[in-house]
Parts: sequence; C-alpha cells; structure tokens
Amino acid sequence: MHEGTDGVAHGLRKQYQELRDAISTQEQLVRERSQIVQSISSSVAEAENSLEESREGLKTTEALLEEAILNNRVARTERRRIQEEEVHDRLEHDEYVRELSETDVALNETESQIESLVNMIESVSKAPGDVATLRRVTLVRLVAMLDDLYESLRNSLGRVHQDEDDRAKEVLKAIRELSRERERAYGYCVRKKREITSMIELKQRRTNELLLESKKNIAVLHESQEKATLSIVGKIQVERDMLHAELEEIKNANQKLADLIRKREEADGALPDRARGAEGALLVCPTQNESCATLAAQERARLREQLRALDDKRNELGRAADELRERMNSEMEKNTATLRELKLRVRMRKQEASKLENENRKLKALCDSMASALEAV
Repeated sequence: MHEGTDGVAHGLRKQYQELRDAISTQEQLVRERSQIVQSISSSVAEAENSLEESREGLKTTEALLEEAILNNRVARTERRRIQEEEVHDRLEHDEYVRELSETDVALNETESQIESLVNMIESVSKAPGDVATLRRVTLVRLVAMLDDLYESLRNSLGRVHQDEDDRAKEVLKAIRELSRERERAYGYCVRKKREITSMIELKQRRTNELLLESKKNIAVLHESQEKATLSIVGKIQVERDMLHAELEEIKNANQKLADLIRKREEADGALPDRARGAEGALLVCPTQNESCATLAAQERARLREQLRALDDKRNELGRAADELRERMNSEMEKNTATLRELKLRVRMRKQEASKLENENRKLKALCDSMASALEAV
C-alpha cells in the first residue's frame, strides 16, 4: 500500500509539472497574441493617420473649390453686369440711331424749307418791291435753322464715345477669359476632389478590414484562452476525482483493517476460559495485537499526511489556475487600455495638427496682406 501511495504521489507530481508546462505555454501564447494585438493596433493607428492626412487634403481641396466657386460667382456677377451694361449701351445706341433718324427727317424738312425759301427768294427777286429786306429776313431764318440742326447733330454724336465702347469690349473679353479659367480650375478641383474621395474611401475600407481582423484575432485569442482554461480546469477536476476515488479506497481499506483488528480482539476476548497451560501464548497475543494496532495507527497517520499533501497540491493547482486566469484577464485589460490610450493619443495628435494647420493658414494670410500692403506703399 505504501508503494501504491508513492506511485500516486509521483504521478501527481508529474501531472503537476505537466500542468505547469501547459501554463507556461499558455503564458507564451498570451504574450505572442499580445504582440499581435499591438502590431494590429499600430497598423490601425497608421491607417487612421493616413486617413486623417487624406481628410486634410480633402479639406484643402474643398477650400480651393469653394474659392473657385466664389470667384466663379464673382465672374458671373461681373459678366451679368457687363451684359446689363451692353443691353443699356444697345438701348442707348438704338436711341442714338432713332435720334439720327429724327435728325435726318428734320434735315430733310429743313432742306425742303430751304428749297421753299430759295423758291420764295427767286419769286420775290423776280417781283418788284423791297427785295433786300426780304432777303435779309430769309437769310436770318435760314442761319437759325442751320444752327439748330448743327447743335442737334453734335449732341447726338457726343452721347456715345468710341473709347468707352472699346474699353467695354476689352473688359468683356477679359471677363470671358477669366470665366474660362475659373471653369477650368473648377473642373480640376472637382477631379481632385473625386480622386481624394476615392482614396479616402479606399483607406476607410482598409481601416475597417484591419479593425475586423483585429476583432477576429481578439475573439480567437479569447476562445483559445477559454479552451486552455477549460482544459486545465477539466484536468484538475479529473485529478480531483481520482484523488477522491483513491481516498475512498484508502478509507475502505482502513475500515476493513480496523474491522479485522476489532474482530480479532473480540475473538481473543471471547476465549478467556481456554487451557490455562497456554498462558505464554495468551501473553504473546496481546503483544501482537498491540503491535498490529500501532502499525495500523502509523499507517493511518501516514495516509492522512499523504491525503493532506494531496489536498494541498490540489489547492495549489487550483490557485495556479486562478492566478493564470487573473493574469490573462489583466493582460487583456492592459492591452485594451493600451489600445484606448493609443487611440486617444492619435486623436490628440490630429487635433494638434488641425490647430497648427489653421495657425499656418492665418500666418500665410497675414503675410500675404503685409506683402500686398508693402507693394501698395
């Protein structure tokens, strides 16, 4: 029985060493998985940085696009104004032509009046009377009519200048060229916006794929850890059941031994009236019973010690499994906290970059205004 108990203890030590080796393997697996999670986190951070850079480029392109749209609106407004001025000039030109027509009509009427006056003068010159007075009156009337006609023509010609017409045409040509240039810039900005949008969508898909892959890896890690923990707990439970079975066998053996000793003592006590000549043998029997009882007590004490040692090992294995589970949970919590901290740092870096970009824009605008002011001076 002693050899069997030693074999059980040796088997338990071997299983305990195997369990420790399995725990070490699981710890190594946890460290490797933690490194994988960290690499995935760094990849996600890099993808988020590239995505933020693309968003910044998109914002810059949108700003250029808004500026181009604003300039296009200004050009359209200027074109509309020029068109209105052209319409107004056209109306003035029509009015000028109408006035010229009226002037021509008046000139024709004046010419007819002059002809009538000439005819009148000729008729008067042929007739006797005060011809000189009539000629003077007719000449004065003719001069006054010619002065009125000359003044009307000069006013009509003075309303529209050739320089103003040429300047309006040059301004309209410049505005048309500016509009075409703005339209080209608008088209370029639209194309650039499409390219950056497609790039952002591609990087967003890549980021989503990395996040999905990291979630899958974390799920696989959790599953493997759960399986390993359940396997260890199952082994411990099997060992515990085996120990309980061995304890029950030892208790049954002890009980059988105790029953046998008790029966022998009862049998020895039931024969007090046997042959008196066997007193030496009767004296030897109690000695043998005493030695048997002592051996049984020692065996029971040794078995109790072994049982206590086995219970201690079982408790130690349970504590080791609990410590492994707590260590794995703490490692996962640390990894989660590290990932959260990395995301927070990335967000803070993005905010700082956006703030610096705004400050750079303000400084650039200030430098441009100062340069324009210096050029004006």
